[in-house]
Amino acid sequence: MGYIKNLHLIGFKKFKNFSIDFNQAVNILVGENESGKSTVIEALDVLLNKTYENSDKYILSELFNSDCVKGFTQDPSFETLPSIEIIGEFELNDKDKYSGEFYGVNWKDSDRKTSKYGIWFKCQIDKELKPDIAGLLMKGIIPYEYYSLTWTTFKNEPYNRLRKTISFVPIDSSNSTNYNAFDNYAKRLFLKKCEDALPKVKTDFNEHMDTGFASLCLPDFETGKKFGLNHKKLILENIVGILDHNILIENKGRGEEKIIKTNLSLDDKQNNDVIAIEEPENNLSHGNLRKLIKSIESKCAGKQLIVTTHSALIVTGLSLENVIWITENDKKMLKDLDKKKTSDYFKKLENDNLLRFILANKVILVEGPTEALLLPRMYSQENTRTLDEEGIDIISCNGLSFEKYLEIGEALNKKVAVLTDNDGDKKKIDRWNAVNSTKEMTKVYMAQDPVDYTWEVCVKKANEELVGKILPVDRDAEYLVNGKSFEDKTLAYMLLHKVDVSLKLIESGQHIAIPNHVKELLEWIKK
Repeated sequence: MGYIKNLHLIGFKKFKNFSIDFNQAVNILVGENESGKSTVIEALDVLLNKTYENSDKYILSELFNSDCVKGFTQDPSFETLPSIEIIGEFELNDKDKYSGEFYGVNWKDSDRKTSKYGIWFKCQIDKELKPDIAGLLMKGIIPYEYYSLTWTTFKNEPYNRLRKTISFVPIDSSNSTNYNAFDNYAKRLFLKKCEDALPKVKTDFNEHMDTGFASLCLPDFETGKKFGLNHKKLILENIVGILDHNILIENKGRGEEKIIKTNLSLDDKQNNDVIAIEEPENNLSHGNLRKLIKSIESKCAGKQLIVTTHSALIVTGLSLENVIWITENDKKMLKDLDKKKTSDYFKKLENDNLLRFILANKVILVEGPTEALLLPRMYSQENTRTLDEEGIDIISCNGLSFEKYLEIGEALNKKVAVLTDNDGDKKKIDRWNAVNSTKEMTKVYMAQDPVDYTWEVCVKKANEELVGKILPVDRDAEYLVNGKSFEDKTLAYMLLHKVDVSLKLIESGQHIAIPNHVKELLEWIKK
């Protein structure tokens, strides 16, 4: 199967200089809003489908990287003019149709000896035009009309999209709300399906249209003058729609339309297709999203799939190891995760915190809501900035194994601290101390004395006077914890009312003393 191996973007929209490698089958692009997920899809569209080939050159003002434009504005010259390069390397079979036209040494930073498959798109101004635009450059004006857009194969030949060996089908952007989105998709699918027969199909169409119009027998409105068809306006691919049981798919609702488009693309048996779906979760109910995921899983054999998403269900449903996390001019891949131990674990759980974990800059993992409530207060009373301002997220594992999260954190080279109980187990303390000594980006923190076996014990020990004042403990009452009576009634009350105690500590407005191991955690995570 042919597929896109990697993509290199220079000066294109969000990315000044960015490279991304793709998995052969499924790729799940995740990242915050404006991180560049959609830009990657658009770049592939430009490269493979020659988007903007015939557009007004002023569209370049929306495509140039803002930092590159700023550099030109501050120092106007031919050398500082913004430009764009999009380089895609493919994996093809040398027996694939037209594959030889893409094979050569004309790739970025080539050693001029090694041949590869691919296409190189350039948007720049020829040096020979430098004298013609000198006056505009002196005024700090970007001369958009002088730019040339060129697509060249690695064989150093012009790229003819009618002779392509990889077909790229982007399913409409999630924020598309007009009929152009439907028209564009139908047009792409029509041109691909009828590629070989297109000349005959168009000829027959025009003949039938002329015959049908003539049969209307419209009267002449002046001697020698009559109505006729304007074939410049009558472009077949622009009026083609897609019917599902005789109903246009754009009339079936946005959710149904997305499912139909995805299934149509996946059902296409032509080899070497690359399909991109932007945020498939939009407009779909939870149940329909599950159906779509199952459809994608069952039909994507022989296809390369690229999905952008903000949905934890998509991330886990299409396997965690296929995730590519896109950040500011960087990306990290999870393809080396142990599929059985980690990816399948989260897939069964469909955990909503997983995507939040992946997107966070730094993370503190805690066991439950009480730690999640108190840690932000503890941090802010010792620092001028809050955890949110530091880009540190607190996520409660809620009984899940934090070790699974740590494996993902290590794969993403993400700074992750775990706050957990020692459960009165000296071996557990020794084990994690040993593990911590071997890790740089992940650390596990717990009280070092087995006597301080849980969070409430540690908080009470550090704040004896405060908890004694604010907690309504009845000294004559018997507090049973897991069926056992506690001599220390304050601790028993804290264990029975964990969230309530945390809220009372915060609402007291008093300084909350921080246990030593928590101090160490907060100092480490903010570095």
